[in-house]
Amino acid sequence: MTSTGMHLRIHGDGQGRPAPLPCHFDEAFERLEALPRMFIEGDGSFVWRESAQWDGELIDGGPSLQCVELRGAGGAAELRRLLTCLSEDWGGLLIESVRDGRWSLAAEFLDTLEELPR
Repeated sequence: MTSTGMHLRIHGDGQGRPAPLPCHFDEAFERLEALPRMFIEGDGSFVWRESAQWDGELIDGGPSLQCVELRGAGGAAELRRLLTCLSEDWGGLLIESVRDGRWSLAAEFLDTLEELPR
C-alpha cells in the first residue's frame, strides 16, 4: 500500500462487520466543514486540501451515516483529523481499502500508514 491514490470506505464497527457510523449526516457535515481548507457541498461531497488532498462523500443512511467514501492521498495525521470528525472513538472505526479488499480497524490502518516512507 502506498500513501498516494488510496480508495477507502469508512464504516462503523458492528463487532467486526461494517455498520453505520456513530454520527448523523448533519453532525459529520458541521465537523468536517470546520476543518481548514475543507470545501464541502450540501450533498456531502467534499474536497480537503490539507498537506495532500482527499476527495470524499458522506453516504447518508437515514438515522446515521452509512459510510464515507474517500479517495486521495495524505498522511496518518490528516486522516486521523478526518476520522475524529466522524467519531470520538475513531480508532474503532472500520476502514475498507477498496483496491486490495482489506479491512482493518482505523487505529491499525493508521499505524501502517505512519510506517510508510514519505
